[in-house]
Amino acid sequence: MSEQRTRWSFAGFPLAGLFSALLTVCGPPRLSGDLDFLVGPIFGVSIAVCLWVFLGLRSIVRTAFFIVVSFAAYYVAFYAAVLAHFYLFKPFETGPLLLPELFLGGLVGAFAILAATLVLLFPKARALSNLVKGLYWSPVGGFLAVIGTVLGSVFGQVRRILPSATFHGTDVDVSLMLVWQTGMALAIALMLSIEGRRSQEDGLGAALPGT
Repeated sequence: MSEQRTRWSFAGFPLAGLFSALLTVCGPPRLSGDLDFLVGPIFGVSIAVCLWVFLGLRSIVRTAFFIVVSFAAYYVAFYAAVLAHFYLFKPFETGPLLLPELFLGGLVGAFAILAATLVLLFPKARALSNLVKGLYWSPVGGFLAVIGTVLGSVFGQVRRILPSATFHGTDVDVSLMLVWQTGMALAIALMLSIEGRRSQEDGLGAALPGT
């Protein structure tokens, strides 16, 4: 990315993440229950638009792949947290999900999305290298999940001054969605900026317009 595009991406990506989260928690329609399968794709489409604008990713196949990964990441993160709840923290299995479990879920979901982004934008790099870099950045998603959960009570106070029908879901659910998707979008922008500079030095390059 050029320096100008990089600067704009630091605003564009998080705004796209925030838009995705607001569309998810505000509706209509309410994206929960039978419609929760749309949560991942909405985030995927929002970030894919940024990849198109700032990175020139024009490939329909690659874009579709990223959206599919975003769809899968939502469920993989959820089940990672649930499985950790029942098998790693069995004494607490009757209670709500604990912060370590939420951290794991956020980390796993982030890894899937970040690794997919690197594979799509830096196809000349070794696959293992992209996976390792995705793993390196993935704790950001874990911390965002924890922060979003902890801020649930704070969001509850803000929610009281807003129309009751504005947000759907519990305070924690809404706070988690807003924090995670917005923060992850910013993390993607930061990662692409840093890795883009490294790839130019190594002669690998990112995806070019029309690729």
